[in-house]
Amino acid sequence: MSPKGINKKIKIGLTPLSAIIILFTLSTCGKSEEDKKTTTQYSPELQQAIDILDKIDPQTDTLVEIIQSYKDAKKALSKKVSQQGATPEEKYVYFLSDSFLLFHQLIKFLNTLAGIIISGKFDQNSILKILEDLPQSPKIEQTKISTLQQEDYKLPYGCSGISGFAQTLCNAIDGILLQRLENGIKLLREIQTEIESSGKDFRINIKSLPVKIQLVVLNYTIDFGGEHDLGTVYFFESGLNLIDSLFRTLFSVNIDLLGGIEKIPNYVSSVSITDDIILHGGRILTFLFEKNTNAFSVASILEVKRSRSQLLSSIEKSQKFLGYVKEKNVDSETAIIYYNSEEREYHLRYKFNGELKEPSILKENDVENFVKSIQKVKSNIESGQTIISTNDLVIIAATSLVAAVKSGLLDPVIEIAISLLGGEQAKLVRNVLDSQLFTPGTVAGIISGVLGDIFYFDLGTMFKNLSEESSPGSGNTKTKYREWFPAWTTNQADFKNNFIIEWDCGAKLYDDSITQYKDGRKELFGLSCTQPADQDIKHFENVITLSSIKQEGVQGWNDYNWFLNNDGTKSTFPYILFQDPSFGGLVLIKGSKLDSSSKQFLQSCGADTSETPKSYFSEREKGNCALNTALQSVIGNLIKNLSSSPRYLVNLNHH
Repeated sequence: MSPKGINKKIKIGLTPLSAIIILFTLSTCGKSEEDKKTTTQYSPELQQAIDILDKIDPQTDTLVEIIQSYKDAKKALSKKVSQQGATPEEKYVYFLSDSFLLFHQLIKFLNTLAGIIISGKFDQNSILKILEDLPQSPKIEQTKISTLQQEDYKLPYGCSGISGFAQTLCNAIDGILLQRLENGIKLLREIQTEIESSGKDFRINIKSLPVKIQLVVLNYTIDFGGEHDLGTVYFFESGLNLIDSLFRTLFSVNIDLLGGIEKIPNYVSSVSITDDIILHGGRILTFLFEKNTNAFSVASILEVKRSRSQLLSSIEKSQKFLGYVKEKNVDSETAIIYYNSEEREYHLRYKFNGELKEPSILKENDVENFVKSIQKVKSNIESGQTIISTNDLVIIAATSLVAAVKSGLLDPVIEIAISLLGGEQAKLVRNVLDSQLFTPGTVAGIISGVLGDIFYFDLGTMFKNLSEESSPGSGNTKTKYREWFPAWTTNQADFKNNFIIEWDCGAKLYDDSITQYKDGRKELFGLSCTQPADQDIKHFENVITLSSIKQEGVQGWNDYNWFLNNDGTKSTFPYILFQDPSFGGLVLIKGSKLDSSSKQFLQSCGADTSETPKSYFSEREKGNCALNTALQSVIGNLIKNLSSSPRYLVNLNHH
């Protein structure tokens, strides 16, 4: 065959192949990054679940229809996730479906409860309807979700290791949401560990992921559809770990208060509770404490350790979440949380009532300050070598508050709260929230200026004292929640004992003389006493002189013989005799930051006035002197600033 013929055949043979290559190249180059991601091959079960979610329309679908859609999406993946080999994407969509299902089930339950309360019909059918709408967790045995056995305290914890009323409470919550919460944490941890160990990226696009908030006074929708990634995994982990930590703290408390409870209705009917809530509330609570000597002890050391572990995990995931967004989601056009490199700000992307929103929630320097503060908390819990300042906690709280407000997710709720103020105050608050000066730094600066640099905190020591026995085998921990309450009288008749609280006006909570000061205790629900005397008096010296009280009749003291001398201040706020002024080693006081007269008073009672914050865990007399003096200083400054708050807002608004 001639070369000419060969060339002709080659040309004819290559023409179809060339066309295919050219078309493939053009089609690939023409696709956006988002288009490419949609071509990812998912399992049929995962694709089915995503399709179900994508079809949800929060604007037209009813709450019941949305609940059913999330149920269907979850069902599509249930079998897949219950088996070994489920992919991170499958686990994540299962987690989202179950979590958003639970949220909407709770909304439906609240609507049912509100409707029955408004109607006033509490009959058998109403109760059955409430129970029917109460969310129920699936049994763990049914889901059989696998976990990576790497944690010291395995999830789900359930209610193992808890006893008494705390176990009853745990069982009730476990059936509603606790089990689902902890199964969700397990799934997220598995996703995180698998992605981090493989070094692969994790991104999944979900067109629609709506939340329909439909309550008596609220009706709006939020859609978190978009690109979800490892950052959102960290975000959800952090939030769920924090919630679980709070539950575990609750379950660590012995809440058995049933002894003598049958006598309370008769007492309540014999008095007018609203006349003096503090007086009667104190009498009832101390009555229950006297009848239940183990109440508010530590019910489970294991739960204290679990609470600590979950809190540390929450902080760690917060750090990873913020770091991931800044590193991986720079100027992203698809991620629901991204970092804007030009503005150096963190943004949230979602749809509010169908309208796309991309608010700036935090600036880079605010996030850096937040991360530094939570790192201090983490280091304190882990090693106890550093302590936490009031300013650290204020920065954490202020950053979280500003981010929540600026996100716009709570706008309808905030608007209702502001409207309750009415008039000029409502207008001022709206202007402040919209102001460029409404930043974590400004808010933290204002609050820290009021609270000062007096109080420090040691969570590491607190957790240690709650989880270690005072002596081996004793069953008694070094501190108890019961000891964090004020001291109370113990030898009077039923409903006559009360917390040992006094005022400079002469009022005492623990004897009948308190009723003589009713007219002077109308401010701050009775916490303030302004009449009849304008004086500075000693406190707590008359506790042992009451005819019905012996020296051993003060809870927390075996041999009470102490009083707090005149502190040179005519205060309207109460003085409190604390059993443990350190609250298990949690609270420390820096005496050097008090004014000169307060420091002199501390020196007179032997308390510390150095630059080093002091814990009074084993020095209750000195601790009561220091804590009461510090509280009087801080609360006095707080009341002073609150009284001028309208002017404060006006000045901020003008800026």
